[in-house]
Amino acid sequence: MMLNSFIDEVRKQVQTEFKYASERMINDQLISLFVLKYYCDNGKYSYQELMMTDEMKDVLFPIDGIEDKIYSTKCTKLLALIQYANLKELIKEYISDRNIEINSISRNEKKICVATELEKKTYDITGNTIYIVDKFNVSNYQIAIYKFLDKVLGVNNKYLKYEEALKEEYDTVYIYDNMPRYRFIKNSNNDVYLFIRTILNCQSNKKVILHTDFKKISNMKEARYLVAHLSKVILYDDKNTLVYFEKKANQQVSIIDYNRDKIKSIEQLHKIIEHDRKRKDVLVKTTVQDIQNNYYRIGFKLYQNNVVESVRNINEIVDENTSLINQLSSINKDIEQEINRLINR
Repeated sequence: MMLNSFIDEVRKQVQTEFKYASERMINDQLISLFVLKYYCDNGKYSYQELMMTDEMKDVLFPIDGIEDKIYSTKCTKLLALIQYANLKELIKEYISDRNIEINSISRNEKKICVATELEKKTYDITGNTIYIVDKFNVSNYQIAIYKFLDKVLGVNNKYLKYEEALKEEYDTVYIYDNMPRYRFIKNSNNDVYLFIRTILNCQSNKKVILHTDFKKISNMKEARYLVAHLSKVILYDDKNTLVYFEKKANQQVSIIDYNRDKIKSIEQLHKIIEHDRKRKDVLVKTTVQDIQNNYYRIGFKLYQNNVVESVRNINEIVDENTSLINQLSSINKDIEQEINRLINR
């Protein structure tokens, strides 16, 4: 409860300072205050000194070899609220406030994590993850935060380049993708789907879990070359969908609707995954062929209600309409060019 009250006060302070308060801004200030508390607890600063300071900036993370600095903060007076709290317990509480996350997904498996952004839900509190630092533009600042969390919690996550990580022992590749697709249009090296294909081709015995928004995978036409490797899809909410890929001969695909009224815990979810049996309103089975025939669409009700054929017909109409629109657009361009030639003459 102390942490929730503390976060509320940080939110109010950020709102006052910037006129609005995004979750990222609040998290940046929280991390800055955790770092300052660490320094106070270890004698570099005094609480009284900081609480009388209008602003703190240019403070390095307390990690050897890390030159990144915390976000400047005018929230130093709020240190009074956590002065007598245990920093390790505070951070555990801070990290535990997340819906579906890396530990609940892959449990205690040794894993590689590749992320478009390192945030709370991708942090492994058990220290059993190898984070890739040279893919998808992960920032040094995000890595510095993780190494700070490791230091306080006493865990040993690893931070390696991709080629180095492949030499390590691991069972699963966990990919977290929350980046808007338009950000990567000009850079094919940051294509998540191509990266998954590379892993499956080079590491055929590994399981790949993609954690992303539902809207990104609701139609997998862009990743049609991966559909044959689909094994499971878990629909948690709009911001958290899990897609499992693996090399397999079985063409069946399980789709699980993570209905919180029927699945009460993460442990119950794992049992459903392991048993992999049809279950009304929870797990349906379809085939790679059905998904291909259904224009690469993913959805629970779609396959639960056996409406594939009717949706397929609708898709055919939509595709035909799109084709006609494209043709019309091409004709319009030709006409415009001819008119321009006449005018220019």
